[in-house]
Amino acid sequence: MRKSSESLWLRTVADPGFPPLTGDATVDVCVVGGGIAGVTAARLLQRAGKRVALLDQEKIGNGVTGFTTAHLTEALDTRYFELRKTFGNDGARLAAQSHRAAIEHIARTVDEEKLDCGFRYLPGYLYSEESPDQIVQEHEAARACGIEVALLDRAPLPFPTKKALRFERQGQFHPLRYLLPLARQVAQRGGLVHEQTRALDIRDGEPCTLRTAQGLVRATHVLVCTHTPVNDKFFMHTKLAQYRSYVVTSRPVQRIDGLFWDDADPYHYLRMHDGQLIAGGEDHKVGQKANTNEPYDRLREYVRARFDAPVEGEWSAQVVEPVDGLPYIGRNSLNAHVFVATGFSGNGMTGGTLAAMLLADLVLGKSNVWEPLYKATRLSAGAALEWTKENVDYPLHLVVGALKGAPADALESVARGEGRIVTVAGKKVAAFRDEDGKLTLLSPTCTHMACTVRWNPAEKSWDCPCHGARYDVEGEVLNGPAIKPLAKKQP
Repeated sequence: MRKSSESLWLRTVADPGFPPLTGDATVDVCVVGGGIAGVTAARLLQRAGKRVALLDQEKIGNGVTGFTTAHLTEALDTRYFELRKTFGNDGARLAAQSHRAAIEHIARTVDEEKLDCGFRYLPGYLYSEESPDQIVQEHEAARACGIEVALLDRAPLPFPTKKALRFERQGQFHPLRYLLPLARQVAQRGGLVHEQTRALDIRDGEPCTLRTAQGLVRATHVLVCTHTPVNDKFFMHTKLAQYRSYVVTSRPVQRIDGLFWDDADPYHYLRMHDGQLIAGGEDHKVGQKANTNEPYDRLREYVRARFDAPVEGEWSAQVVEPVDGLPYIGRNSLNAHVFVATGFSGNGMTGGTLAAMLLADLVLGKSNVWEPLYKATRLSAGAALEWTKENVDYPLHLVVGALKGAPADALESVARGEGRIVTVAGKKVAAFRDEDGKLTLLSPTCTHMACTVRWNPAEKSWDCPCHGARYDVEGEVLNGPAIKPLAKKQP
């Protein structure tokens, strides 16, 4: 997977180099996806005596987990006053308890395994630069959910804010220095850990079967922990929306101590790591912003204006938003032995961890009070308006992409380093010209649900505006739900 900007985390770890699958295998549980949800689930199930296989289409930790900002928090992207409306007081309280349990699970794992990943507890602050109204409202809701939270007149930041909430005992860490040692342990203790092994087809059954290019895996249970499910072509994706989120780093003179999130829309989030400020935000739906350099420009200006510091690094990541505000974790629709975990919003480190804890219990036949809340097949009546808003995208972009014209015979107009949809011999193609002048022509039709992809100039990728699949300039899949690459075309 080629990305235009490597994250701070990927630059500061060694590649463990797990081999691809080389033939058929039979295990108790096959975990698809080598991020925090998949690795944590594999570890928990192995410790419970299960023979596990852990497969990743690329490299362990190189997906969304490798591009996170790694906030460990019970201050959720969906506010507790909103969760209480959708899931009731008991549901919102369980959401708080489960994210707290995830933070404590990570802390316990760091201690048990003696992981040198920079984990520490620290406070988190939700604040406003404009109106304090939602901060006050969230204070009341968070306290009702049992969270240790205090209302402050301002956040401890080097720029003016309105009121703020202080959440106690949140956490931060280096996500890959946490994750990669755990994956190595799974392999050392007899688990099958394979990179460069893409799941091409997953079938529920007794046993379940998972087909890859290298061989067939048979398993009693399959856990699909791929950020966005690759085993469900349509139903699950009607309840999810994919966004790009942007990150920049700098070294400000005045450091901050804590995790920080404002309530702007789109919002911003801040933390420190080894003297570097990590600032993120400026989210937008995948494939629906023409100038994808603009979010980076806005973040650079945000950091300059508030910290008077130049930006040193940048990267972006994919965020999957659930339509009703909470992740979907549990048995896949119409399946008995295939489970999914998705929709973590911007809380992926805690969401992925609690998903692993819940999925492990389901596989082991243990009761878990979180199960009804996160049920993957749920349809929340309270989220009907949001469901309608998100799903109008698919027919709209499908039709617009099909009908929209493209410049005829315009290959010569594609500049170096640029991609464009053009017409060649009466048919649309996705054309990219590299810095040496070489043209690569691809089908512009997304292999997931046939929408027309769009060029992303900041990431040098082809992005689908319907369900968020992304492809590199060679047509290879960067982000699901697509599994197959874009078809190659001849000039």
